[in-house]
Amino acid sequence: MFRKTKLLSFIFILLFIISSSPGCTYAQTQENPDEEQNLVTAARQMRQSNNVQLNFSNLEISKFLRFMSELLNENIVVDPAVGGKVSVVSPKSISLREAREVMLSVLEMNNLSIQNMGGYSKVLPASSGPTLNNTVIKGDRSIAPGESLTVQVVPLRHVKAGYIMEPLRSAVPDINITPLENGNAVLLTGKASALNRSVSVIRALDAQDSVRSIKAFTLTHANPKIVESQLNVMSKDTSSKLSGILAVGDERTRRVVLIGSNQALLESERILKILDVPSRAENFHVYRLKNADAKVVAEQMNSILATAAKLSPDPKGAIPSSVVPDLPTNSLVFTASHEQFGSLKEILVQLDIQPKQVLLRGLIAEVNLNKLNSAGIDWAAWGGGITGDAVIAGNVQMGSATVPGEIIDLYDKLITTEEIYTNPVTGNTYTTTNTEGKALIYTYVKMLNKYDAINVLSMPRLMCTDNLPSHLQVGQVIPQIKGTLTDTTNPRSVQNTYEYKDVGLILSVTPHVRSGNLVALEIEQRVEDLLTTMGSPTPVTSKREVKTNVLVANGDTIIIGGLIREAEKVLKHRVPFFSYIPLIGNLFKSSEKQREKVDLMILLTPYILEDPKAASRMTHSIISDGQQLSPAEIGTLMKNQEDYEKSIKNEGVTKDMLDPNKTLSGDSQEEKKDDWKSRYNELVKDMEAKEKDKEK
Repeated sequence: MFRKTKLLSFIFILLFIISSSPGCTYAQTQENPDEEQNLVTAARQMRQSNNVQLNFSNLEISKFLRFMSELLNENIVVDPAVGGKVSVVSPKSISLREAREVMLSVLEMNNLSIQNMGGYSKVLPASSGPTLNNTVIKGDRSIAPGESLTVQVVPLRHVKAGYIMEPLRSAVPDINITPLENGNAVLLTGKASALNRSVSVIRALDAQDSVRSIKAFTLTHANPKIVESQLNVMSKDTSSKLSGILAVGDERTRRVVLIGSNQALLESERILKILDVPSRAENFHVYRLKNADAKVVAEQMNSILATAAKLSPDPKGAIPSSVVPDLPTNSLVFTASHEQFGSLKEILVQLDIQPKQVLLRGLIAEVNLNKLNSAGIDWAAWGGGITGDAVIAGNVQMGSATVPGEIIDLYDKLITTEEIYTNPVTGNTYTTTNTEGKALIYTYVKMLNKYDAINVLSMPRLMCTDNLPSHLQVGQVIPQIKGTLTDTTNPRSVQNTYEYKDVGLILSVTPHVRSGNLVALEIEQRVEDLLTTMGSPTPVTSKREVKTNVLVANGDTIIIGGLIREAEKVLKHRVPFFSYIPLIGNLFKSSEKQREKVDLMILLTPYILEDPKAASRMTHSIISDGQQLSPAEIGTLMKNQEDYEKSIKNEGVTKDMLDPNKTLSGDSQEEKKDDWKSRYNELVKDMEAKEKDKEK
């Protein structure tokens, strides 16, 4: 007895707490283990107060239906195929009738339907049947909005069902119409919104005035629903010629069905011609770009239009202009008036120009400073000398002897070219001097290669578009452990997650062609080497990186260097057999530690290509050139080699160092320098012949 009294007291306190909360709001909580029981309790309280507030987030649909069953006091049977989760938020209180409409909307959004079977309702997938309401409404009264299919019987007082069937189907396509009782009534089936529109049409047709006609108009520009609203407002004026007219618009077929007297229909037709015209502010224009990128130009044009709108706002009610890119066709779609589009078209002509291209010829190499010093070449003097117009400066050493000053003067003459320009108006003659150091640079690289002091990492040939980034990567991708997950119950179960890192040579360049035949280069160069073995769980890398912005003339070469890496080597020397004898083996082996300094050297030469023809000629030149040098560079090298050999006799430089075939091409020393001359002449003739054939 005491236990029953205690239990009743607990239930009374619980009901008091729930009833004291405003609106009896129920919010789904994840912490409450008795979630379903709480749902049932809250539903009962809301049903008693007829004050419902819903707040569900990702609630299983079975629990939602259990809640609604208790709230509406209805038996609901759920099909086994029904599943999913629902979210409902109702900050304002609603009635039980409105709560049922919310349930129907939730079921419809989840492709479910509910069918009233009499003593119970059945929830099943929408593919098994639509939501049905067994209640049949009689009369021509309007019904409350809802999602379920409703049946309404509308009696006819003045006309037969056959008179209204066709116009009713035309005005309300989504309704099912069946004639009843020898044509004195119609059976309508559909949703509440469609039924209410059908009843309005029936009221207009079923009038004592039998001289009412029906006519459908197809619109070209105007919105049918807007025209419907405008005509129905004008028909309420009893003094208007449109008095008594009923308009029903159908957006799907772009038609407006009019019901009324012949005089009203004629006046409506005149009004429709006035309303059905294109709006000047909503004209669409398409502009196809020839060269520029549609996405980039669209962003620029929208920025221009936004600024113009701030400076000169459109009249009230005007639709602002906008630009949308169509990427597949590289076109721009404008929403603007004809006057605005004419102004924008002038801007587009200036923006839609063919972008220039820039060919970057480069050399990325590592120079071993230890081997360079052993060969007798002062890298610091050479590196500092290849700058500006001087090209060679300071004391340059080769072996034990120095290069005489006249050779430096000779190089300066060979790399200097003069161009004579005559003014056609005044007749005055001007001379301009240009200096190029490319031939000397490539000669120097070959000499470094001879002494094994240089490791060429890459000789990129990048064809870039003006103002667009280009990327070159040579290397590998290594995995790195990002995290480790261990099961506490099974320590041997370890799961690793990895991230991947790029190592090797990475070159990123963005060229910007400036006036005056100049090129601004945004350069980002990174060389990252793997120091540990590939299978190491924590790989260690070394990175050398350069980020810079330079301005260089067309065809000139820039050098970026100074990133020195220091490495240590251990060299072991052994005497075969004896070094492996125990105890005395150490007497026959030795080890030596060497520290090497390696400098990263980057040489880049940009060439401005005005059009695709220039790009094609440059590509042909590179393909035809076995040494990857232009004919001018080959000729300069050949002449430099001959004059250099004549001028440094008895200066301590060996003949092997001066052999062009050994220094530049790597061929045997026995080949004649005449082969180099003949090769150059044949190359020039071949290129000239191909150019003539191409012109023909």
